[in-house]
Amino acid sequence: ESLLRNGPLWSLSYEIWFYVLGGAIASLFVQGGGRISFILLVMCAAVFAVHNSLLLLIWWLGAVVALTIDIPRKGLVALIGLGLFLAGSACWQLGWESSSFTNIALIPKGVAEVFIAQGVGMTLPWFCAARSNIWLRPFARLAISLSAISYTLYLVHYPVLSAFDQAFPRATHVGLNSFVALGLRAIAVLIVSLVMWTLFERQTNAVRRFLKSRLLSAAHGRRLDG
Repeated sequence: ESLLRNGPLWSLSYEIWFYVLGGAIASLFVQGGGRISFILLVMCAAVFAVHNSLLLLIWWLGAVVALTIDIPRKGLVALIGLGLFLAGSACWQLGWESSSFTNIALIPKGVAEVFIAQGVGMTLPWFCAARSNIWLRPFARLAISLSAISYTLYLVHYPVLSAFDQAFPRATHVGLNSFVALGLRAIAVLIVSLVMWTLFERQTNAVRRFLKSRLLSAAHGRRLDG
């Protein structure tokens, strides 16, 4: 029941099918296909007929970015992408039901989400450029540290925020107190994520080595007995 209440985990049911679809398509092009590939494609078509297929489009937009890393005028493309991202974010936020703002849908919410995703994608060639990496190098250690705990952050942030909502109701208006509360929430989420990452995800390689050694020992023992 606790997993059902962790709303952001819905994306896991999409993520696995993205990989299945991508693998099936790759098999068709690289190995000439096969019965398994076609069966998987049919299964994926059925799955995305039920799931929100808009997210499949957004996933493909992200996949296409890999083919555009070396495009010219990366800076201009990134600026256009930033504009798309900001416009999409503003339209998405205005379309969200709120007690503080009138629900104004300038464009359909799905279109706003595509603008956000496409805008982010258009900035990636600039971020991957050698000159940009020189400017971003001072932030490398911070980025690596945050990326290391990103999956744990994804798993635990919603329960932590839900606990905060139970203890400290959300602010009803924007002000100094609301910004302080937001900062405290963010700090609490990062601390809990770091602790959980240290206890579990950080130990992944150690667990793998332990299991691998046990399996190798068992296999070696069976060979000796044989």
